[in-house]
Amino acid sequence: MHCISGHDECNVKCPFEEELTRLSKLLETPRLGGVGCRHETSRTGIVSLIGWLFGAGAAAPSDATKLDGTTEATPARSLSVLPPDERGWITFAEARILFSPKGAQYAFGETDQDGRRNIESFAAQHRSVINFMPVEGRVYFVRR
Repeated sequence: MHCISGHDECNVKCPFEEELTRLSKLLETPRLGGVGCRHETSRTGIVSLIGWLFGAGAAAPSDATKLDGTTEATPARSLSVLPPDERGWITFAEARILFSPKGAQYAFGETDQDGRRNIESFAAQHRSVINFMPVEGRVYFVRR
């Protein structure tokens, strides 16, 4: 067996050897109760490997409170009870409906001065700073 350096024999043990062995066995093990298709088994093993590598399955930290964004009054009430420096959020879609006259593609963008002014005014009234996170589809309000 060749080591990572290309030598025929190496006395240094790979720190990932046990996990890689376990994962390679997953690739070879047929699924119980499944169709038993080799492609299905390989895909399952690959998904497990990717999950293990990237830490999938770990719960995301819930460091922000979901605010009710059905009307302008509901996030206002929720913000009023948030402690200073705590974050709360509403969906980007909720923020657009509440504060912007523009469609989803243009809401709070360069051409949406009214929408930006409306949401900034709301945040200032409720002693908050806003953070737009379009990738997450959220607008965060940080209580000051």
